[in-house]
Amino acid sequence: MKEKEIIEQLNKNTPFKGFNGIRITNVFLKSKESELTRNYDNSSLIRESNLTPRKSDLTIKIDFSGIQINFIAETKSMVTPKILEQIGPWLVRIKDSNPKESYILITPYISANSQNYCINNEINFLDLSGNIFIKIPGKVMIQRLDQPNKFPFKQVLRNPFWGASSRVPRVLLQNPKRTWGVFEIEEELLKESEKQKIDFKLSCASISKTISSLEEELLIRRNQRKVLVPDPKQLLFKWAEKYKEMNRRTVTECLDIKNPFSLEIPAAISGLMGMLNDISAYAATGTAAANLLAPYTDVDKIDIKVIQSENSYFFGPLPEQESIGPEFDMCVAKDNGMIMYANEINGIRIASDIQIYLDCYSKGGRDLKQAEYLLEKVIEKRWADND
Repeated sequence: MKEKEIIEQLNKNTPFKGFNGIRITNVFLKSKESELTRNYDNSSLIRESNLTPRKSDLTIKIDFSGIQINFIAETKSMVTPKILEQIGPWLVRIKDSNPKESYILITPYISANSQNYCINNEINFLDLSGNIFIKIPGKVMIQRLDQPNKFPFKQVLRNPFWGASSRVPRVLLQNPKRTWGVFEIEEELLKESEKQKIDFKLSCASISKTISSLEEELLIRRNQRKVLVPDPKQLLFKWAEKYKEMNRRTVTECLDIKNPFSLEIPAAISGLMGMLNDISAYAATGTAAANLLAPYTDVDKIDIKVIQSENSYFFGPLPEQESIGPEFDMCVAKDNGMIMYANEINGIRIASDIQIYLDCYSKGGRDLKQAEYLLEKVIEKRWADND
């Protein structure tokens, strides 16, 4: 979004919709040809002599129920954690060196991670989607967060948690204490492909683009040509939130299947697989699989991810008898990567602990508690053992 478009939205008071008594009264844009600025409310020209000298090109005046405050504004068409890491210290220094001035960051949308960065560093911000943090001691304190993006821009960076790209964070979280290069990740994907006889391969270009996206969110760091994961829990939590959101938005081909086989999870899955042909590319996941690693809560569904074949992934008759145990929820995997690092326990294939965590987390409720327990008892211990 260009600065002109941002100004148009500011003049419409878009950021403060829903707030009574708070409105943007003036937007001052410094002219390059003269020292005049334009009041966009009435299109009249006013002298800049009554404004504090500034380096920014934009100043706005906000009326807080009778309290009028001028803000020197830094506008950005897009803000990411990496951008904030670069400009944040500069904004803090500007604020600290001019304590009598009020500074504010303005952008079409600022993500939750970027919001937290600004709040922790006391950087005032507002976005056109309605997220606001303004703190001026003794005068104003306003905060409204978690507003969705109303001005989505064309995706420039790839989503590192979607489709085949998600295979990269799977590799990183399999051994987060290790430093990874692009070619090493490529080799790891090839190795896992040969091990499971399933295609997990990615090109070096795709791996590099995914790494760039993760770096933009400050979820990984680069040390020369090596990739580091400074906080694997932060990477996993960010992925889990995105995974939950994507599951709500996307439709997955799933089939509910009765379970007349057994109350025991391994016996039930073995019974079902015995009835179906050519379903070798599958993995149990969710709370049912978590119970085989770190039991915490009751199982009411047995979630199974399958790789779709050329024709169909269901062959043979499905059970018609009444269920005696948790029923099956068999879904086509959105990407082959969901089966990466699958293991065999008690004769059945279960997904990686990372995939199990994601599926439990996305359901919420007691399944979320199961995810937290799995993280504590299995995943974090595995990470520590990799030291």
